[in-house]
Amino acid sequence: MKVLVFIYFFGIFLISQNKCARILCVFQMPAVSHQATFKPISRTLSLRGHKVVAVTPHPINDSNLTNLTEIDTSKETYEIIFRHGFEFFMSKEIYVSPIMFALGAKLKAPIVGVSSMGGWQGTHIAAGNPNPPALYSEMFLPYNGELTFYERLKSTLYFIWSRLYVYWVAMPRCDKIAKQYLGEDLPYLADLERNVSAIFLNINPILYTPRPMVPTVIPMSFMHIQKPKPLPEDIREIIETAKNGVIYFSLGSNVKSVNIPQRIRGLLMEAFAELPYKVLWKFEKEELPGKPDNVVIRKWLPQQDILAHPNIKAFISQCGLQSTEEAIDREMPMVGIPFIADQEMNSVRLAKWGVLRHVDYLNTTKEELVRTIKDVAENPSYRSNMKNLRALLQDEPMTSLDRVTWWAEYVIRHRGTRHLRSPTIDIEWHKYLLLDVFVVLIGVPALLLLLIFRFVFGKKSIKMKKE
Repeated sequence: MKVLVFIYFFGIFLISQNKCARILCVFQMPAVSHQATFKPISRTLSLRGHKVVAVTPHPINDSNLTNLTEIDTSKETYEIIFRHGFEFFMSKEIYVSPIMFALGAKLKAPIVGVSSMGGWQGTHIAAGNPNPPALYSEMFLPYNGELTFYERLKSTLYFIWSRLYVYWVAMPRCDKIAKQYLGEDLPYLADLERNVSAIFLNINPILYTPRPMVPTVIPMSFMHIQKPKPLPEDIREIIETAKNGVIYFSLGSNVKSVNIPQRIRGLLMEAFAELPYKVLWKFEKEELPGKPDNVVIRKWLPQQDILAHPNIKAFISQCGLQSTEEAIDREMPMVGIPFIADQEMNSVRLAKWGVLRHVDYLNTTKEELVRTIKDVAENPSYRSNMKNLRALLQDEPMTSLDRVTWWAEYVIRHRGTRHLRSPTIDIEWHKYLLLDVFVVLIGVPALLLLLIFRFVFGKKSIKMKKE
C-alpha cells in the first residue's frame, strides 16, 4: 500500500492513495522551534483518520493520538549538534539537501515538502516559481524590496554560485548517498526534486517580498501559535512585582545565550544593569557570573505565555521566524539582535515596519543598547505598529493549518499534482531567457542590414575601380 511522504529541507511527508492514507512524516531538523511548526501537521492529519508515522527528534508523545506513531531520533540528531554546535550544523546548508526525496521514489509515493522557514532560491526554481535575483534575493541574504545596485550584484553572484554549486557538487554527492542506502535504481535526485507534489512554506508578504507562485507552493504562517496559558507561579510573581515592567530576553532554542561570545554577553549585562526595568533572561545554565541585580535567569521559559503578559514592555530576540511570529501574535514590540540564517533579514524587514529596533551586535555599544531598549519599551508607536501588523498578517479566509491540511488531502485524492506542474520546470534555460527568439529578432535584421551594406558599398567600390 502506497504512502505519501512529507520531507523537505526541514521536513517531508508521503501519502497513500486511499481516503484514509498512510502518511510517513520525516521531520529531521533537530530544533525545538522548527519542530513546533511541523507537529500540528502530523497531529491534525492523524486526527482526521490518517495513519501517520512521524520520524522526529521532538515527539508529541500524546497517547490519545492513536493514529500517530512516532519514531524518536533525538539521541542520534542531538549527538551531532552537541558534538559540532548548531552554527556548524547550519553552515553545512542543511536546507538545500535533497537526499530525503529519494524516499518518495523508493516507496513510489507522492512527496510534499514542508519548511518552517521560507524557501531558498533552489526551492522556488524546482517548483517553477519565477526567481530573478534582481527582485528576490536568497532568504539568507538580508536584502528585500527594491534592491540597490550593490545588493543586486551580490544577489546575482550568489544566485550563479549556488546554482553551479548545487548542479556540480551538492546534487551529485546527495544522489550518491541516497543510492548507497536506498538502491542504485533510483532516479536522479534533481529529477525527484522537480516532481514534488506540493511545498508548504512558512512565509508571509511582510518578511518575504510578495511574488508570483505556482499553485503547488502553499504559504503558511503562525502554525505553532497557541492560546495563552496561566504562567508558572514563580514566573508570574517575577513579572507582576516588577514596578517598571519587564524586558524579556531570549535568543531562542538554537542560538543559546551560553554560547555567545563573552564580550557580547558582558556588554549585554552592562546595558541591562542601567535599565529601570527587570530583565527576564532565558539563560541555559544555573549561574551567570556578574549578573546584575535586576536580571533574573531561567534555563527554560514559556515564551508565548510570557509575551502575552501586559507587564512585559519589550522582547529582545534573535529574530528567528517562530519567535518573531509569537511576538507579532502577542503584539509585542521587539529589539532585534540577529546572529544566523534568516534572522538578519527578519530583523531588518521588521525595523522598516516600525515594530522593532535592529542592533548589530558586532558594532553596538552599551549606550546604544540602553537607548534602543528604552525607546522600544517606552515609545507607544512600536506597540501600535505591531498591533496593526498582526491585524494585517492574520486577516485570512482560513487558518494556515486548515489550508495545509486541505492541500495534503488534495494530493491524496488526486494521487499527486502532475496536472498542476508549471511549464517553467521543464523549459531549457536558453528558451526561458528567449535567447533563440532574440537571435531571430536581432540576428536576422542585422544580417539583412549587413547584406544591404555590402551590396550598396560593394557596387560603389566596383564603380570606383572601373573609373
